[in-house]
Amino acid sequence: MPSSLYRAAVAYLLDDERNALAALEIWLETVTSDLSGRSNRPVQGSQVSENLRAECHFLGDGDWGDPKEFTVFLKLCAEEHARWSSDPERYIGYEGQCTAHQGKGLRINRADLPSQLLRYVRSRDMVARLVEKILGRGAKADFQRGRLTIENALRKVASSWDAPGLIGRIAWAQVR
Repeated sequence: MPSSLYRAAVAYLLDDERNALAALEIWLETVTSDLSGRSNRPVQGSQVSENLRAECHFLGDGDWGDPKEFTVFLKLCAEEHARWSSDPERYIGYEGQCTAHQGKGLRINRADLPSQLLRYVRSRDMVARLVEKILGRGAKADFQRGRLTIENALRKVASSWDAPGLIGRIAWAQVR
């Protein structure tokens, strides 16, 4: 079920933009291929579509409930979808918009941070930044040179996680 923020973001779209978004959503519901050339990661388009409708939290500098940043994201995703004809190109276009909008998510109140925080990320640069903040520059260098695998890096980050000690140390998080 679409979130209220998603519905509000869609309401800002013009009719042709809403139609383009509908075409993107129909395509996402049907794509379930490996999209060759994508690091052998299978794509479950229906899950991506569900995430879009339920996890809409791109707010930029706006306060919670302001869907304008998410409206821009949806519009750009729909435009990217219309630009390409093949599934791999369309999905790469969608991922490009995700990358362009990363770090524009919901601000998190300090009081709402749990002692353990788990969130997915696909950007090696973001993982490298996290490794540096938690484990130090040497660990970041090892990670970037391939001497520290992503699995080992994240395992070490998890074992060193200290939410209260991280306040103000993670550069891309916006904490109120």
